[in-house]
Amino acid sequence: MNQNTFINPLLNQNYTNYNMNINNNFPNQNNLNQINQFQQNNMQIGMMMNQMNPMNQMNQMNQMNQMNQMNQINNNDNLENEIIKNNQKLNSKKFYINLDQINLINSIIDFYKKNGKEYMNFNEKVQIMKLINYLNSDFSTIKKINNDDPLHYIEEEKIIIKFINREKVLYNVRIPISINKKDLYSIAKKYKSFHFTKFLLIHSNTIIDNDESSIKFLSNNDTIIIVEDRYYQDNSYYNSLIENKNFEKLIHINLIDQEKHLCGQSFIHLYFPPYITFSQMMKAIYFKFDRDERDLFLINYNNMKGNNIIQDIFNYKIETIYISISSGILGGTFNKYGKLIDLDFPGYTINIGILNSNKKLVKDIECQEEKKVKKIYIKGKELNIKEEKSLSSLGINENCSNCKVEFEEKNYNE
Repeated sequence: MNQNTFINPLLNQNYTNYNMNINNNFPNQNNLNQINQFQQNNMQIGMMMNQMNPMNQMNQMNQMNQMNQMNQINNNDNLENEIIKNNQKLNSKKFYINLDQINLINSIIDFYKKNGKEYMNFNEKVQIMKLINYLNSDFSTIKKINNDDPLHYIEEEKIIIKFINREKVLYNVRIPISINKKDLYSIAKKYKSFHFTKFLLIHSNTIIDNDESSIKFLSNNDTIIIVEDRYYQDNSYYNSLIENKNFEKLIHINLIDQEKHLCGQSFIHLYFPPYITFSQMMKAIYFKFDRDERDLFLINYNNMKGNNIIQDIFNYKIETIYISISSGILGGTFNKYGKLIDLDFPGYTINIGILNSNKKLVKDIECQEEKKVKKIYIKGKELNIKEEKSLSSLGINENCSNCKVEFEEKNYNE
């Protein structure tokens, strides 16, 4: 079995009951030894459960190797302390971070912070739990499987990569083995869930660098997880704000989604305690509706400071906030593959990837001019537009300021 399909039993809540007995403070070496023993017990239980399922027997050797690796690092106090520190921050009875994923989770959290997503951290247990579950996606939970060959016009050796996005859609994508990691990112952009998000590619618990190095480390049918910089849907934070509160004292907020307003399905009713801050209210909305500041725009309160108390902001017990929610859109015809270059034509510039085809260049020009393209000239040389090829294979690899086009005489819409 491909190692990427293995779901570690340490992440299954059925195997983690032992963690409940571990002292939260871990003050001495006895406790360090205790957590090591509990971790090994969890692994052993997971192995026994796998033995009961013939489909999982092939994983036993990998699990034995993990136990051996765990025994080898038990004497490394620094690593033990790092594990304890992170698992203690989670403070959850249902899961904890796998040894192999500690550095990965920290790196992903740094990625979120770098992109202004402050609520992805160890204090947000549900967000971390959902991230972990996503990184260890079970193929049985996949909602849809699609096949694609975005560079079908490049006729060379290819492998199939399984991209999984946050909507649990799996894409079997054929990619040339000659491309680099940066090219891989440009292709993966087509398969993420939201067109405006930044993202990471995760392979075998490792972040793939977005650089020009080789992809030779990938094998046919490997799995890559696409991690986007947006929160996971979670009602628990909103529920915690209104739990056991006097309903009559809550501020009633009407959210109106303007995109659905004409359909009569635009009203969303929420209630908030009057003493919470504006940022707490927005955090609850972000989590509850899987949104953030990029697609949830408060028309009449967009410049409000986060530390303002909402009872000082809203003038009435029932307040209406107009918002604009945009749904995620896949890249589609706007996909650009490979290094981006600018081709300057009289009056406009076409930005395109060198792995895109000459046919896409033709469509881009026709869309700009609303005329049928007859011939294209790059640096005074006619470009072959009859047979579909990549621009790179046709020698177009750099910016060009000397581009011209001839159009057909007949109307573009004919």
